[in-house]
Amino acid sequence: MLRVDNFGWRTTDAKVAVVLGDPGVSVELRSAADNSLAGTYSSGASALDEDSGDDSSRVEF
Repeated sequence: MLRVDNFGWRTTDAKVAVVLGDPGVSVELRSAADNSLAGTYSSGASALDEDSGDDSSRVEF
């Protein structure tokens, strides 16, 4: 499962998504308009979120 905090980013904003339960997975970023591949990224190391209790890893793109 992939979670993002909004539906878009300004060009200068940090681009981060959170993957639940699967550290080191490959994530594809696709265009909503035509489903074309914009990039492929890997999630980082696993970390426990103290607030939610979720085991998660970050994907920076």
